[in-house]
Amino acid sequence: MDKISNKLKKYKNDEFNPKLFKYNDFLSLKFSLTKKLNINCFKNDDFDVIKIKKNKIYFDKNIILTNIKKCKLLPLYIYDINNDHLISLVIDNNKKKISLFNTSLQENNTYYKKIINLFNLDYKFILNNDNIKCDTYKNLCVPLSLLMIFCYYNKINMNEFLNYINKISVESSYNLIDNFINYLEN
Repeated sequence: MDKISNKLKKYKNDEFNPKLFKYNDFLSLKFSLTKKLNINCFKNDDFDVIKIKKNKIYFDKNIILTNIKKCKLLPLYIYDINNDHLISLVIDNNKKKISLFNTSLQENNTYYKKIINLFNLDYKFILNNDNIKCDTYKNLCVPLSLLMIFCYYNKINMNEFLNYINKISVESSYNLIDNFINYLEN
């Protein structure tokens, strides 16, 4: 994880620009991450985003299932439009596991797990069980979720990622997140 933090330091700027991320902001960052990680599934669309709006769930099950079969590692996103909240998942076909990352610890995890169970995958679920100290106001779910995916693609599992984020100072966490956003926006 230090390696990733060091890699992102070159994207540091002098101004920290915390912001709330609406759906279109998230999509822009998602497309950038997809390009930078060379993810071929869902490269130019948002079919990998399961949307929740007014307690209704919107997604295309067949398109997602086709891509689950096609990709060894597949990030998926659950975006709650009413609350501007993002949950990220990585489906790892080689290891037959699904890592579900939610900054609102335990809030609705059972609900999100039920959504993923609609795909009938016999995979092990890994859920984060640690609070994230740098996101006490729950406004960093978008960059943290995308950073978790970035780390997973760089061979750092979700628990290592969480341990690192919680081990460093809150200021260092913010700097890491800011550097990561700058990386995606460049």
